[in-house]
Amino acid sequence: MTTLTSSNYRVFATRPEQQNESWVLRLRSLSYLAVDTPMLAIVPVAEPKHLQAIRDTILRLDQFYALIFVSQNAVNYGFEWIDQFWSEFPAGLSCFAVGSKTEQCLRDCLDAIYPAFAAPLVSGGEAMTSEALLNVEALLGVESKKIAIFRGLGGRTKLQDSLTSRGALVEHCELYHRTCPAEMSQQLSEFGVCIESDIFPLFSGETLENFHNILVRQSLPEWQSVQLVVPGERVAKYAQALGFKRIKVALNASEPSMLNALSECTNRV
Repeated sequence: MTTLTSSNYRVFATRPEQQNESWVLRLRSLSYLAVDTPMLAIVPVAEPKHLQAIRDTILRLDQFYALIFVSQNAVNYGFEWIDQFWSEFPAGLSCFAVGSKTEQCLRDCLDAIYPAFAAPLVSGGEAMTSEALLNVEALLGVESKKIAIFRGLGGRTKLQDSLTSRGALVEHCELYHRTCPAEMSQQLSEFGVCIESDIFPLFSGETLENFHNILVRQSLPEWQSVQLVVPGERVAKYAQALGFKRIKVALNASEPSMLNALSECTNRV
């Protein structure tokens, strides 16, 4: 049998445009034939009711015990708002991040905008899950404490449900929404899909859903047999439920974990 090297595989880079450029470069540096095809778009909210809800939360920032940021997008969009209304970061306010990458993004924003900020930052570490963050000591005793979760519209309610069950007063600050890029279907048609040598690393359940919908709409023969790389068992189970058969599960949605899983796919004989 023929051994395929990384250069024989075409890897579709499917991250949102904001993150995809660096992901493409990283894939190409490892000799993958990377195809720049974002399958998820991150768009800031624009409806007046959503903008007013964000403003109301930001103006009350000093009333909260903690802010939780679920993603790098939540950090970036969140601090665009915070910077508008707070010349100094509220004293005593703790910040938490879901995962080490979001934690680093949070540190970078604080260093750039509020260099005097000295409170510790806490994350769920390499696990990059809400479940891991909920195990940190500072979020165990939160009865009657106000917590704001910075995130996109919709999504999982695990953090809110768990913290509310511990007695916390939780509200969401929803800054953006996720959608399917308008050009995604055309791009996939132009590039085509080769079942034998194409690999699709999908960093989220929303990306997986967009990809599935396009494949079904285009009636791609044997679409169930395309090779996926997904972050964690939760997204893997969703992929199975949608009908996909070849699913490689990464430890989490960090680029190193996804690359490790991708490498295992491409090292097959």
